[in-house]
Order: sequence, then structure tokens, then C-alpha cells
Amino acid sequence: MPTTELNWYNFSWNDLNNDNDKEEAVKEPEEKMIIVEAWYTPQIPIAQGPAEFWGLPGLILEVSAANTTLLCTEIVLNKEKTIAIDAPDKGKEITKKDYTITVRNKMVEMRNNRMGRRG
Repeated sequence: MPTTELNWYNFSWNDLNNDNDKEEAVKEPEEKMIIVEAWYTPQIPIAQGPAEFWGLPGLILEVSAANTTLLCTEIVLNKEKTIAIDAPDKGKEITKKDYTITVRNKMVEMRNNRMGRRG
């Protein structure tokens, strides 16, 4: 799995300083790969798991990636209490590249707003 898929918030002010506040397309660095190991149970047929990990044919109970292990320690099923979850009715799906560009632009905006308040 590409390491960039596991790290959505890898952002630095240095990224902005190198851009000179110009809106540019995000350069695609060479993808580094890591091994991900996931343990799941098909007895709980929910294709979910911790953080970015999901999509297996059962609930993910343990996942290891790089130097991090996420482990399920307790499962509580409560059939008596139902929770209604409404799907969002606004917003749109975007690509990771568009997301990164949006974050960079907002960081520039935040920096410019903060700098404008000085002296």
C-alpha cells in the first residue's frame, strides 16, 4: 500500500514557503510502499475497520502498517438500541490530489490572514 494513502495530513509550512504563494498543481512524489497486514472476522460481515482500513469481507480486528498496530479490544453489540444515521445531503467527493490542493490553499489563506494582523 502506498504510504501516502495512510497519511492524509502530512503537511508542512515549508511546503508553502517553496511555492511563493503561487497556486500550482501538487507534484506527485515517487510512491513509497509499505506492507499492511490485517486480520478480520467474516462472522461480523461489516466491511469496516480502524482509520483508513476497510473493505474486507468482515470487521477488521487488527491491522499493522509500518510501525503502527491497531487492535480491537472490545466489541459491543446492542440490538435493543437503534441509532438512525442520516446520510449527508451536501458536499461532494473529491480526489486526493484535489484535497491536497484545497488544504494547501487554505493554509496559504490562514497564513495570509494571520500575517495581516501583525503591526
